[in-house]
Amino acid sequence: CFVSQQDELVLPVRSKKSPFSGLWCVVLGLVIFLSGLIMASVCLYRYYFNPQIPEDSLFHCRVMYEDPLFAPLLGRQELEENVGIFLDDNYEQISVPVPDFGSSDPADIIHDFHR
Repeated sequence: CFVSQQDELVLPVRSKKSPFSGLWCVVLGLVIFLSGLIMASVCLYRYYFNPQIPEDSLFHCRVMYEDPLFAPLLGRQELEENVGIFLDDNYEQISVPVPDFGSSDPADIIHDFHR
């Protein structure tokens, strides 16, 4: 293989790249990886370590209460109840906070569907 003087070897000229271009790729990759890791951690915590109660099973009730024998002058008063139905565990929980009238206590009632 003879090379004549007319045939010259020409090497391609590379443009100078900044030494920081590789660093930016690494930083961008780390940011994307860490944001994915944070999102996965939030989802795992929310759905497996802190289970949420479905909102379909929680109810808030207000009952108008009137007692003409013991408190005829007070008229109609409001009594609140919070009801949670848990079908997976087969029970319901009824919570009645202290009403604004009278001197009564709060009540928590557990109704087991098996009994």
